[in-house]
Order: sequence, then structure tokens, then C-alpha cells
Amino acid sequence: MEFLERVRDFVSTNPQVGDGLCQRRLDFNEQVSFLADEVKVYSTAICGGHKETVEIIPAADKGFSHDQVNDEESGAKAPDNSQYDGQCSSSSPRTALPSSGPPVGPPLPNTSTTKSPSLRIHFEASGARYTARRWKIANHDNPFESMPPDITTLHIRKAHSLFHNNPHEDVRQEVSLDDAKLWGSDSRYDDAGVVFARAITSSQSRFCLRFIFNVDKVVTRKRSPNYRVLARLIKDAKFHSDCMFELAQTGKLVPRHYGMWIMDTGTWAGKVIFSVTQWCGTPWTNLVHTAMDTEENRILVGRAFEDLHDCGVDFGGVGGRDVFRQVVIDLEDPNLTREDRLKGRAPCYITGYSEATGNHQCMRKLPILPLASFLPPSHVGCYEIGQVLLLIGFMNGKEGGVSPSTAMQWHKTYSELHPDMHNGNVLMAQRAKLFPKALGLYDDELEIWFEDDGEYARIHIVQRALGWQSPESDVVGSVSEDCDSDSYPRVTAKLGHTTLEETEAVLAI
Repeated sequence: MEFLERVRDFVSTNPQVGDGLCQRRLDFNEQVSFLADEVKVYSTAICGGHKETVEIIPAADKGFSHDQVNDEESGAKAPDNSQYDGQCSSSSPRTALPSSGPPVGPPLPNTSTTKSPSLRIHFEASGARYTARRWKIANHDNPFESMPPDITTLHIRKAHSLFHNNPHEDVRQEVSLDDAKLWGSDSRYDDAGVVFARAITSSQSRFCLRFIFNVDKVVTRKRSPNYRVLARLIKDAKFHSDCMFELAQTGKLVPRHYGMWIMDTGTWAGKVIFSVTQWCGTPWTNLVHTAMDTEENRILVGRAFEDLHDCGVDFGGVGGRDVFRQVVIDLEDPNLTREDRLKGRAPCYITGYSEATGNHQCMRKLPILPLASFLPPSHVGCYEIGQVLLLIGFMNGKEGGVSPSTAMQWHKTYSELHPDMHNGNVLMAQRAKLFPKALGLYDDELEIWFEDDGEYARIHIVQRALGWQSPESDVVGSVSEDCDSDSYPRVTAKLGHTTLEETEAVLAI
């Protein structure tokens, strides 16, 4: 049966499912062409079953060489820009809500004479330098962040610059360049993690590079862990571009993503695909059982998840403590004092969105704060928030703390007394009344007070930048559903937009 016929047949027997969602679930085939078409990537999601497969197969060898990559020195002709991302394509720029970040200009014309963005990658341990080009994810036109024009070379230092998340110990570990370049070279080096680097510029700006070394060999082993890492890296990049672009512009919670890049290193590590994002610091898993493992910093980690949910994103990967490898705290920020680092005042980010979904309308009834007793995560109102509460150690019983049952009953009573109030505002009122000494969710952006001293007095919220806000408005975040049917819903960190609208679930490929 032809694909469209299968779609129509499925819709006719399942009227509650829309054409767009059904088409995506039934048979979503996406081709991603690597530079010079030497590798092609296909992903397939099949409707009606629990199995999702991602197929990556080699294409015909076009004879692409390392010399063609280094065209800055050789003067070789730049490849056709159709192989690069939306900033160098003829597709229309994404329509975005107003952002506090720098404006993104229109894309350049799609002509073979337009030179694609390039970066020099310098591995100081070996002295090797390679030129990388922006790599386009096929059928994906939303742009990534533009690299600052003055940044042309990223340096990866000899020591304390290459890392790997150990899947057995849930911590970041340093690796040598000689070991890193073997990643993916054959089945002996299959691993569930990715090698990433802290790269710096001559002006000491910091970037994170996540590498897929020997990608031309990785794609021949479809069932390998290395292969799945590549698929997740692509999904993460797409979600950043489609859903997190405006949120990243605020400089909080989400790292800026500068797109996917490719370079040919010859016999050193074959063809290499990597993403470039903002460097965010140290993962929480590396800080557990150190001096930085304070209650305030645990609350900081919890606030990051609450903030993400208020912005309409379900992280989707909270299954064990290893999720906290994706929570990164920038203790290296030179503006911080030691007290700031201990008291939960450092910038905190969440990375790794390959399992995330948008349009999440969080109905949690508890904050991620220390509680006096245990509560099953499923009873919290949002299972993911409940899991974080449990995994961060806030259900172990805090002496003199608030019991979950007390907090839940308070939330229920307050919601009934103020039925016009958004759940996010109810949560801020709950936090202020029952946990007055805890860090607030949005202390930098909002001021709150109550009409009177009553236990369930109506809360008033002022957004510092915009003035008065209605207690009925959604002041904690919003999702803008203005993507096309083949995109994720985009998320904006703007406060004070209208209340979230109910939409169909979106299948994240």
C-alpha cells in the first residue's frame, strides 16, 4: 500500500489522530547528506508499534579528500551551499517571537559561490589543525546560533580539555587525545557515551565540542552504541534549533547551539562530525560528595528542571541518577565568589535534549525542595518532577520540613479558592507560603506579594521588566506553536505571554 493511502486508512479508523501527526508516526523518512555525499543518514519511526529504529547507511564514495576540506589554504572551490545549514540556504528564516538576544539575519542566497561557514580546530596535543564546515541536517531549515565573526579557530588544550562521561560511574572523566581519536574506529571501541572537548579561543571564550570520530566507520555498524550516539547528537541539535532557540538567547538554562560541523582528518580519525555549543561548566554528578554538594546547590538543580517545565519542555530522560550528568553548573564563572558557588548562585544549565518533547503543560503540585517524608513520584502531578525530587534526595525526610501531604493539600485548597489562577502562579504562592526560606524560582525576574496576611491570600506578581502582570496570566513561561508539521513546537523563555493552549502530543523522532 502506498504511504499516503496508509495515512488515509489510519486516519479513517483513528479519527482522533490528525493527518500531520499520523504521517509522522507512520513512516517518517529523513535523509541527511554529509559533506560531499559520502555518508547518508536515514531515520525511521513506525506508527502502531513500540519499536523505533534509526538507520544510517553508507552512500557511494565521492572521493572526498582532506585537501578539499582545507580549502582556505589550497584555494579549492567551496562546495554547494545546499549541504550546509539554514543560515546558508535559500529557505525562509524561521519566524520567531521577540527575543532579548541578538537578531538573526536572513539566510544567504543558495548559490555555489557563497562560501560556507568554517572553523579551524586545533588539537594542541598533536599540533594538528583541521578545517571544519557547517553541516546541514537534511529537511531541517531552522537556523542555529551564528558563530561570532571574529572566532575562526577553536583550540583544544593538551590537558583538562577532552572528556568522556563514564556510563558505569555517572561522572565525567578526562581522556587523552590518543584514546579519544579511536572512538568509533571499530567494534572494540564501541561505547555508550560521547567524547567532548572544552575548546577556547584566543580571547578565552569557551565552547563545548561533542565529537563523533571515525563517522565513516560508525555508520557501517548500525546496531552499535556509537551509531546510536550519532543519532542522538543529531536529534539533540534539531530540538535545540526547532524548540530552544529563543530560550537559549536569554543566556540561562539552555546552552547556545552553534550547529553541526564536519571535517576530514584523513588517517588520523577519519571523517569527524561534531556539534558546537556554549561551554557550561561541571556536571552535577561530578559535584556530588564534594564541598559543592550543598542543599542550596541541590535546590539550584531542582529549580533548573522546574524552569524547564515552566517553559513547556519535558526532558524525557529522567530514569536514573545519570540524568544529572546533563545538569551543568558553571563554577568557573569569574564573577562568582566562593560563597556564591556554595549557595546556589552559579549559572545552571540543562543539556542533552535528544529525548525531550515540547508543549509540556506541567501540572506538578510540589516544588523540588526538601520534604519531610517520601511520596511516590507518580503522585506529584508530573512524573518527571517527581523523579527529580526522589533522585536529588529531597524525599529522605527533612527534620522540621513540610510533609508532601501538607503541601499537596495546600495546593489543592489554593487552586480551588483561586480557580482562575495558572498552576505556575499557584506554585509560586505555595513556595512563598510554605517554604519562605528557600530560593525562589524567578527571583531575578519577578517580585511577588500577597493581598493580605491570610494563609490563602491572592498572590500578586510583577515582572520587573514589564511592570504589572495579571495573577491569571501565565507569567512563568510559554510555548509558541508556530512550527510547521515536520517540526517540534518552539519554546520561548519570554514571561508574560498568554496561557498555554492545549495541543496534540508531538512525536519526537
